[in-house]
Amino acid sequence: MIGNNTSLLLLKITLLTMLMFSCNRIASAENSVEQDTIKVQEQISIIKSIIFNRPDSAKFYIDTLFILSNKSNYQYGYYNYYNLLGNYFWVKNKMDSAFANFKKSLEFCNDNKPYEKIVALSNIGLIYVHQYNADSANKYLLQTYTLAKENNNLKMAAKALFDLSNLNTAQDNYFDAFKHLVEAESISNKENDTTLLPYIYIGYGILFSKLKNFEKSRDYFFKVVSGSSNSYEFGNLPSTYFNLAQLYILVKPDFDSAIFYIKKAVESSLPHFREFYDLPFLLNMGNIYLEQQIYDSAMYYYKEGIKNRYFGQRKDIQTAIFVNLGTIYLEKNKTKLSDEFLHQGLRLADSLGILSYQKNALNALGILEEKKGNYKQSLQYFKKYKSVDDTINMQEAKNQISSYEIEKYIAEKKLDFELLKQKNILHENILKIKNIEILVTVLFLFILIVLLAVLVNARKKRKKLFVELEGKNKKLTEMNKTKNKFFSIIGHDLKSPFNGMLGLLDLLDKAWDSLADSDKKSYISALLKSSEKTYILLENMLSWGRSQQGLVKPVFRNENIFNLLTETGSLFQNSLVKKKIDFSIDVPGNQILFTDKLILAHIFQNFVSNAIKFTP
Repeated sequence: MIGNNTSLLLLKITLLTMLMFSCNRIASAENSVEQDTIKVQEQISIIKSIIFNRPDSAKFYIDTLFILSNKSNYQYGYYNYYNLLGNYFWVKNKMDSAFANFKKSLEFCNDNKPYEKIVALSNIGLIYVHQYNADSANKYLLQTYTLAKENNNLKMAAKALFDLSNLNTAQDNYFDAFKHLVEAESISNKENDTTLLPYIYIGYGILFSKLKNFEKSRDYFFKVVSGSSNSYEFGNLPSTYFNLAQLYILVKPDFDSAIFYIKKAVESSLPHFREFYDLPFLLNMGNIYLEQQIYDSAMYYYKEGIKNRYFGQRKDIQTAIFVNLGTIYLEKNKTKLSDEFLHQGLRLADSLGILSYQKNALNALGILEEKKGNYKQSLQYFKKYKSVDDTINMQEAKNQISSYEIEKYIAEKKLDFELLKQKNILHENILKIKNIEILVTVLFLFILIVLLAVLVNARKKRKKLFVELEGKNKKLTEMNKTKNKFFSIIGHDLKSPFNGMLGLLDLLDKAWDSLADSDKKSYISALLKSSEKTYILLENMLSWGRSQQGLVKPVFRNENIFNLLTETGSLFQNSLVKKKIDFSIDVPGNQILFTDKLILAHIFQNFVSNAIKFTP
């Protein structure tokens, strides 16, 4: 029951903020001013600083601007007077007066300052958009774009493309609208014009909303919400929030989210625009309750909308409210009121070309006449309803085609980008090859020089190497002597403990039965101590030997230090008991070290052995 074209009213909100964009660019066009026009310039600066925040205060300065310009017959002053007066009436939503003054400003444009004419043409085009005069709007916006391009004013050219995109979106020419947005975005990025980008994102969001692409539409609206302060400065936030609400009403129904964004739209609006934004707020709230068939609540919001002072100026909102009220009265069997509102809504929908409300009104009127028993009239309405419904279905099919065209366009752009990228890569590779050729030539010459230097110094180096070789041979001989001496010492050290062990073992073997238990224990303890010492010596000797042969290759793993220390302590348990030494490990149980287990164990054994040895 809620028309798919309801979001068209939100386009008006965007157009209102775009007019601010036009006005704020005028100041930069004038760099030098004659002395006798300084007061006029001051008035212009004051007006532009307050016209959108305090329009009624700005009106006094606009009138003063005319008086000052009239004194010196100052053409630039007249141009600004009519342009700013048009902006004032736009803010006050008096479009006929705004249009008349924008047309008047066109007469005072300086031929040597094309920027003035660009702004005037743009403003007139926007008025025609607001009045649903598509042909005239297209004519003036194309003139704006052409003149801006001819004078290399790329920022205004981008704005004109954005306005043309909005116009094409309103006319359901979605593919052309998309191309205009892409070009406008490209220009804005190249010009680093962050002011226009939020509007472009809103344009993308509305376009993809029309094409029922929820994710893309939402993502673009969120770009505006999370964007720069421009979203607040130019009033984009209310428009964006209303569009998000529409998205959650028409594309992916979620009424809680829709109500949240509708309220955010009004909260984020500037105070003097609050009543202006109240009107779409009331309409959308009514639509939400109507969709849920909560008719009393829906009627309350629609009737409040009728009381709004902007209601008479918003034909699109009038259409929606009249048709929807007529539908509610039909449900409540109040045929007279239903007939009145439905006919008013149908007339407006026909004049504005809003198919969704034409369809809703015709369907409701067909049901109404059937209830009255006017079957012939009812049939006529249902036939018209079927015709409009077919047109809408054809439009939806066209929308689907537009979606495919857009996806194809995006794919082709990506392909063009990839081809350009590959071309650049190829060009870079050719440059690299040339650079490599130069580098190889230089390296070849350098190598020749180096080889000559090597040949010159070869004999000197050979002689030096011969001297070094003799020194190394001498050092190896000394190392061999040291090794032999070390083995001799090790042999001597091993011989003594082994002799002691053999003597004790022989005594135990021959006199075991005659020895007292205490002596046996003493001898065995002595044997254990001698074995431990001999074992440690043997380990040291073997480790040294392996290291000299280069056989020791660490194998690193994550090892638990606590476990490793526990194993080491157990090797010396007898010695610890004999000497009555307490052995404790103050290391966390989960302490890990990346190490070679055997090497670290050997180090720990040496530490513990020495600790036991030198502890009383």
